Amino acid sequence: MSTELESRPEWELPTANASHNNRESDDATIINAATTLATFGGVDILPSDRRLLTGGGSGLDPRQKARLAEIVHAALNGFFHAAAKGYAFGDPDIIRQRFGRTLAANYPDAGPAFLRFAQTYWTLKLILDDRGFNAEQSLAHALLSEVEGNIGALFFPTPGPVTIEPAKREAAQREIVAASGAPINVEEFISQNPILLRDKVAGRAGCFGSVVFAVAVFGVVTVAVLALLLGLPNPALEPSSVDTQNRQLIDTSKPTIN
Repeated sequence: MSTELESRPEWELPTANASHNNRESDDATIINAATTLATFGGVDILPSDRRLLTGGGSGLDPRQKARLAEIVHAALNGFFHAAAKGYAFGDPDIIRQRFGRTLAANYPDAGPAFLRFAQTYWTLKLILDDRGFNAEQSLAHALLSEVEGNIGALFFPTPGPVTIEPAKREAAQREIVAASGAPINVEEFISQNPILLRDKVAGRAGCFGSVVFAVAVFGVVTVAVLALLLGLPNPALEPSSVDTQNRQLIDTSKPTIN
C-alpha cells in the first residue's frame, strides 16, 4: 500500500545525510553570526578563529584562550555596532511571520534608533531559537547565547525574581551603549525606547537576568562571559532567571516580543 512518504517525488525523500546536512547548515549559520558580531567589533576573523569557534571549550591552550577573549569582547561590542545599523541576521520578515506583526507595529512609540536595535536583537534571537541551543556543541553557540541573553535581560526584560527599577535600568543602558562606542544617539535611543517609557509609567521593574550587566562595564562583562564559556569560577555571574525561549509580547495570544 502506498504511503505519503512513498508518494513524494524522489528529491523530497529524506536521506541518511539529510539531518547531517541540516546540522552542518545550522552550525554554519551560528558560526557566521558569531564571526559577524566579532567583525563588527573590529576583529579580523581568521580561518583558525572559525575552527576555534566551531569546537568546544575544553583543551584550549593559553594562546587560544587569549584569542577567544579577544573575540568575545569584540562580539559583545560588535552587537551594538551592528544594532546601530539595524543589521539583520537573516530576513527581517521572519519577525512578522513568527509574531504576526512587525517591530514597528509592536513598538508604535519607538524611534528609529530603538527599532534598528530591536531588529538586530530579535533576528539574532530567532536564529538561535530556530536552531536550538547546545552550549556543548560549539563556542560560537555559547558566545551567541550569552550575547542574546545579556542584551535581552537589560534591554528587553521580562518579569522575574531578580529585578531592577526602570531608572536604574535606564542608567545601565546609557552606560553600556556609551561604553560600546557604537554610533547610537543615546538620548534618542532612551527617549524613544517604548519599553522604558512603558515601565516608567507603570512603575514596573524588569527581570535583570544576571549580574553581568548590573555593572555595565565591558571589561567585567567580558570576564563574566569568558568564565562561563571556559568553565572558570566567577562568583559575580549568577544563572539567568530569564527564559529566553519565552519572552512575552503584549499580545499573549501569540509567541510574543517584549
